Amino acid sequence: MLNGQLAYTKGAGEYSWEDCTEAKHYHRETEPSRHNVPSEQSLYVDMMFINNVPFLLSVSKPLNLLQVADVAASRNSSTIRVGMENHIRTLESHGYKVMYIHSDGDGAISAIADIMVSRGVSFNPAGPGQHV
Repeated sequence: MLNGQLAYTKGAGEYSWEDCTEAKHYHRETEPSRHNVPSEQSLYVDMMFINNVPFLLSVSKPLNLLQVADVAASRNSSTIRVGMENHIRTLESHGYKVMYIHSDGDGAISAIADIMVSRGVSFNPAGPGQHV
């Protein structure tokens, strides 16, 4: 802590601001955020359009993480695959594992089902007339 800064400290049961002009150092141990969320996640995936611009949308459950990928350049299976893999990699980088992908059967999303299954992710398309 630099001289002249204020520190928020606890003393005698209450918090107060103190001047640190005497180069006092205040250190508070913090613990990383701990969530009681299972590591196994399901992705609920769909296409969303804003002003006719397509986006790949996924919601991870039970984490409840919303991710969006811009697929406006080309709404084909390779663009969708890249967006989906980015969503999965984001989750994996934080220690989560995607076990299932649920989709409403959109053609571009269904076209990458085999790729996702080869990664060990089960693909579960919704039936006709159903939504994710």
